[in-house]
Amino acid sequence: MDRLVIIDAESRRLAEVLSAAEPASRCPTCPDWSASDLLWHLTNVHYFWAGVLSRRIRDEADLAAVEAAKPDRPDEQTALLGLREEATAALLRQLAEREDAEPCWSWWPPDQTVGFTRRMQTYEATMHRVDAELTAGLPISPIAGDVAAGAVDHAVDVMWGWMPDGATHHSGALVEFIATDADRQTFFIEPATNEKGETKEYAVEGTTPEALAAGASRTMDCIDCHNGAAHRISPTPEQAVNRAMAAGRISPSLPFVRRDAVQLLKADYPDEAAALAAIDTGLRASHQTAADQAALAQAISATQQLYRTNVFPTMKVTWGVYLDNLGHATSNGCFRCHDGSHVARDGSSISADCATCHDGP
Repeated sequence: MDRLVIIDAESRRLAEVLSAAEPASRCPTCPDWSASDLLWHLTNVHYFWAGVLSRRIRDEADLAAVEAAKPDRPDEQTALLGLREEATAALLRQLAEREDAEPCWSWWPPDQTVGFTRRMQTYEATMHRVDAELTAGLPISPIAGDVAAGAVDHAVDVMWGWMPDGATHHSGALVEFIATDADRQTFFIEPATNEKGETKEYAVEGTTPEALAAGASRTMDCIDCHNGAAHRISPTPEQAVNRAMAAGRISPSLPFVRRDAVQLLKADYPDEAAALAAIDTGLRASHQTAADQAALAQAISATQQLYRTNVFPTMKVTWGVYLDNLGHATSNGCFRCHDGSHVARDGSSISADCATCHDGP
């Protein structure tokens, strides 16, 4: 993605929407803010980061000079709109002149680079454009698939990836288990102790001592469910194609394109080159009379990319080889424990409430 283009476009859209809104209108996603407050916030943010970049700030102690150089908030909306344009232009100039790897202060200790600022401002401008449209009572404009996916990663890794000052963390429960199969799809749950010190042992009826002795015991952690932490292989070609279509990479204007793409992705090929050639030939044969040849070319490219990133013939890696335990659409996932068959001696079973794992039993 071209992040400078996105920051510019989203900031312009925010200003366009808020210029037509009543300045006192409340922002439903930030109830303490008016439309005018929202406009000033983005303006202020852009001035701040333009100053951090231009002064090559490396230490938090030097931020006072950045704050002192920012203009005061004007009373008139027209003047505020002009400042927004000026602030965004200043930020874009600085980002255009700097490389992502260059050191630069940020409020997030793990990443002190220009790249962090570039990513953060991409998602912040997008998020506040949505705030502006909601404030004005307008439909939310689409967000590009790569921007949306990046924003989710940013939210998980950065916005929720650190503990604010004054916050504390405590484990709601300690859960140990014995998996009686190599893929950890069949669990016998050992004692689970909650924060009150109460311990329960859940077992599946019919589990034998021999199976337990042969199983592997471990303390449950995030990876037991979030097991696709690195290169995610899509469980099915259907799911991969659905996501590509939802992101706009494969156009539904091509008749039966989903069916055709899935069939081509499911076929066996001796190597990647043969697969890519077959996908090209197959989709062209199915859509010889397509009115939109650009959409067809994009669909071919997107389907080939799905193959490249999910199927590796020489490594015998393909759809579904690695089970995805996040959910329960393509593997037992949640139902490895939350299936009603794991019962304690008192007759209670593990709750099927989706919040159980994150809040503690």
